[in-house]
Amino acid sequence: MFRTVISIPAGLAHMGHVRFVAFTAIGTGAWNVVLILGGAWLGRTLQHAENWLSGGTLALIAMAVVWYVWRIVTWRRGRS
Repeated sequence: MFRTVISIPAGLAHMGHVRFVAFTAIGTGAWNVVLILGGAWLGRTLQHAENWLSGGTLALIAMAVVWYVWRIVTWRRGRS
């Protein structure tokens, strides 16, 4: 969001086009490096965590189903 609206304060400050493009390119490059390195780290980490993540996901789904069934069983129509 901030990269989209950053042109507004840059325009209000009368920043030149060349300077704006240079700063935008530097900022975008740095952000992309962070995203690429973070994605690579997350990919390595999730490969090792696959066993407990799959068990945890199944447990959460089971708890959600139990809660939903409980809500249906204990549901009462509008109170008068």
